Amino acid sequence: MKTGIRIFVINLILVTQILGLFSCSQERDYDHYLCGEEKDRSQLEFLFDTLETLDSPESRYIINLQIYRILSGLKQNAKLNAFLLEQVNWHPNDPFNGYYLSIVANDYLSRQMPGMAEFYFKRIIRNHPDVETNGQSIEQLSLYNLTRISSSAEETIFTCTKLLDLYGAKVETAPVYYLLAKSHEELGQWEDSFRAWKQFLNSPPAGMQGEENLRKDAESRIKYYEYENKDWTYTHLEDLVKAVKWAIIRKNNTAIKANMAKVNFFAVSWAQEPSEADRKFLASLGTFMRRKITFKADLDKNSNDQEAYWETNNWSYRIPTWYLYFRRIDFPADPEIHGKWEWAGIYFGEKPFKSSD
Repeated sequence: MKTGIRIFVINLILVTQILGLFSCSQERDYDHYLCGEEKDRSQLEFLFDTLETLDSPESRYIINLQIYRILSGLKQNAKLNAFLLEQVNWHPNDPFNGYYLSIVANDYLSRQMPGMAEFYFKRIIRNHPDVETNGQSIEQLSLYNLTRISSSAEETIFTCTKLLDLYGAKVETAPVYYLLAKSHEELGQWEDSFRAWKQFLNSPPAGMQGEENLRKDAESRIKYYEYENKDWTYTHLEDLVKAVKWAIIRKNNTAIKANMAKVNFFAVSWAQEPSEADRKFLASLGTFMRRKITFKADLDKNSNDQEAYWETNNWSYRIPTWYLYFRRIDFPADPEIHGKWEWAGIYFGEKPFKSSD
């Protein structure tokens, strides 16, 4: 009988302890968020006590903003993030959760932790309704940030597309289409990529770094992609060099033009950036071949397996030396020519980094 009573008492004590622990676990202890000087701690304690009495999301939002300002001012980012995440977990249906998570995400972004920032921006997009603060859409800002930090091309395409679909009229579209084009390229989705490049060109200038050159490059890519018969390309560099040499020796202007790249062929001095050659110059190229053009026996020593320079002379009195420039084609969008060689341009004058023979 005593044994039965003893077991009953032990079980009662255990149940009481378990209930006590459970009860304690439900209490929201904010003491670990108290920090700063006495004034700060007193304000925080008052705000946390007030927070416990509130039921409406709007009321909690007002108090949470005040807590945010104090902890942020004290540079207690870790405590602030923990507090906001705790609030989101306690109130999963709070319409302001997207805003709270954006504070956390932007903090990680400012500390150069894009992986963590991406996690919380994604959580906003996928799990919470949009909310505006100071006239700005949290969803829009989250999507914009994700376009820049997404960890994969697939994710970048998803966020760029969604940002353009939902907020295309409110954002500068040029940077978004640029990222979209590059991401489709990375995945080998060439038609989608060139569609995005065209949209990039059609977008108003956005002040991107090096935007003028980016736009020129996009124009070149599109021209190259859309040119149907790329019959100026050669599998072997030596065959291309031989064809150009014989065309010049025979003063055959038609053959010369046939071996030039039909897209983006340049003719510049060494100090200039390569740009498409003037049509009048190309049309008059035959007049330069009335003289006896001479060729170096071998390609320049600065040539390699990706590009080659060939010194030729006696083109004119003013600038007798021309370097013919050949390059291997880097254009995976067209497997038929990718890796082949093309005569891409002409450099006028002596080469500033000329090798000694």
